[in-house]
Amino acid sequence: MAAKGNQIDTLHVGNLINEVRRNKRVSYAALGRLTGRTISAISTAMKRSSMQAYMIWEFSQALKHNFFADLADQLQQHTESQLDTPQANVQQELEQLRTENQRLSQELHYLRKAVDMINNT
Repeated sequence: MAAKGNQIDTLHVGNLINEVRRNKRVSYAALGRLTGRTISAISTAMKRSSMQAYMIWEFSQALKHNFFADLADQLQQHTESQLDTPQANVQQELEQLRTENQRLSQELHYLRKAVDMINNT
């Protein structure tokens, strides 16, 4: 069965938040009190690979940590690695197009000569 939505293999928002929670030694119960959620809801949220922005906002405020900055850093790293490879392909394609353009220019030159020769006879 296909996964729903956009998936990034290296991204798991719940794990990201849970790691900060553990490092700050905040229990599920304490995080629940800070966000107005039950322990069960906190546990479920930490298992999610994706999360709605308002929940990330609430966890950011409760844990006094900017998870959006963490996500932006991961996005930039992911995007840069994705863009590096196509850039090389763009350069290669550009060189191929230059070569083809040069060849077509030569063909056009010879065709014009041929038309001139036909017209002069």
